[in-house]
Amino acid sequence: MRRQLQDLVATMLRPGDALLGERQLEEQFGVSRITVRRAISDLVQDGALVRIKGKGTFVSHGLVRSTLHLASFNEDMRAAGFEPSTRVINASTAEPPAAAAAEHLGLAAGEAAYQVRRLRLANGAPVSV
Repeated sequence: MRRQLQDLVATMLRPGDALLGERQLEEQFGVSRITVRRAISDLVQDGALVRIKGKGTFVSHGLVRSTLHLASFNEDMRAAGFEPSTRVINASTAEPPAAAAAEHLGLAAGEAAYQVRRLRLANGAPVSV
């Protein structure tokens, strides 16, 4: 099933195109829903497809590998063909962190830290908090 979906993506769809729904794929290929979901998950993990909650699954604009650095969200989303945006949910002073965390953050012992909670969006759809 995975290979069939890869072929579909490579020959019939372009970057940014929506993938058919799970039921349609199930009927078209004569496989179970779990098989379809597993194949889609594999292709999402490989970077060939991108899932956007509440919107669907889309053909990726290219393989994006996140390296978990703080400035990567906007770069990663743009590389995948999405317009990133951010909404601040809450910004406040937090309790002083534990000694090891304070040292890592470059704070003096007992110095307060700041906590920012953000909603990250891709093309206006929430993707992370």
